[in-house]
Amino acid sequence: MLEKAIVVFQIKVIIMTLKAYLKIEDLRIWLTLGCSEEERFNPQAVSVDIEIYFKSGRSVFAQDDISKVFCYKSCVEKIQESLKDSSFNLIEAVALRIHEVVKDLSKQSDLGDCEIEITTKKLSPPVPGIHGPVSFVYRE
Repeated sequence: MLEKAIVVFQIKVIIMTLKAYLKIEDLRIWLTLGCSEEERFNPQAVSVDIEIYFKSGRSVFAQDDISKVFCYKSCVEKIQESLKDSSFNLIEAVALRIHEVVKDLSKQSDLGDCEIEITTKKLSPPVPGIHGPVSFVYRE
């Protein structure tokens, strides 16, 4: 129990030290996804949430210059291009691919180090009894 409390405390400390974040919600992507051939027969809707936590940035944000910050339009376009014609077994693999794209783009801004959280949601998993999405969250 103490071990779990320490992990939760560490996570809260990390979040509290980050000053600002950008959130992209419900980016919809149709993917060939699933472990069985039946599941992969038709593309499936996946919803993606992206949160980028900046450790600094006030002076960059104050410049009001799009070339200095993280451009979410470019991010969405790069993600869509990266996933185009791809096939996945797992939503976990989708999250990792998106994380790589976002991390590469974040390095191009003047905002310095950041943490990135990707949530992928399979909106209609073909599992009897599940009536909502199944989600995977990856944060680094």
